[in-house]
Amino acid sequence: DNIVNGIVPVSMDPSMEPVTDDGSVMKRIVQKGSGWDRPKLHDEAFVNLTGKHGDTVFDTNQGEDGPRALLLGSAYCDGLEAAVLRMHKGEKAVVDIAARAAFGDKGWESKGVPGGV
Repeated sequence: DNIVNGIVPVSMDPSMEPVTDDGSVMKRIVQKGSGWDRPKLHDEAFVNLTGKHGDTVFDTNQGEDGPRALLLGSAYCDGLEAAVLRMHKGEKAVVDIAARAAFGDKGWESKGVPGGV
């Protein structure tokens, strides 16, 4: 049975913890961050990311000069923002995001990322 606390999570990996109540965003901490403070909506967070759909990379900042600035609340990717809002400075995590929590019903067509329900 894949239902956990009444939700069907996007990832069945037991090391992943739900970020959202509906399980559409799951996170596994790879390296704990420092301090107790977390970013807030409209803060700028600096992230290293590789966005993948299946085996296809649709967005990455690997090879760039440093972390990418992400304005929280800018609607780049709702699921990513939800995960970052629950991270601590310096934390590294793997985040699984269901299509519905990533780019909504429309997806990101030019990058081959489908929408979700």
